[in-house]
Amino acid sequence: MQDFLNSSSFFSFQTITFEITSINELLQNLKKHSITDKQKGVYKIYAKKCDTFELIYIGKAGSVDNSGKFYNQGLLGRLTNYREVTFEDMLKEYNILKFEIIITPKDILPAFLEAYYIQEYFFKYKKLPKFNKKF
Repeated sequence: MQDFLNSSSFFSFQTITFEITSINELLQNLKKHSITDKQKGVYKIYAKKCDTFELIYIGKAGSVDNSGKFYNQGLLGRLTNYREVTFEDMLKEYNILKFEIIITPKDILPAFLEAYYIQEYFFKYKKLPKFNKKF
């Protein structure tokens, strides 16, 4: 595992970042950056508080079965699907959200990367991001 984590390719993912103030801007940015349901990965959502952004949610898109086949939603479906706490709810509370979308290659499981980022956050703050209810 140590060699895997230290390999130069492990953290060389395509990353897309943008800010939104409305759901329409989210949809426009997903289209602008050609986000599709075939892409798998992790997304982080930050809320603007004063002059800084606070990480409030870490999620993933794409699961894999024991044959190695990916199923469930890709990034586009995951980012546009209804959920218990919606992006609209987050926007009502914070006004400006920043999305960081990390597209993973086929040999990196989105769940692994999501767990890595959540663990990193937990090490630093001893809790989960605000909208991550459990892990």
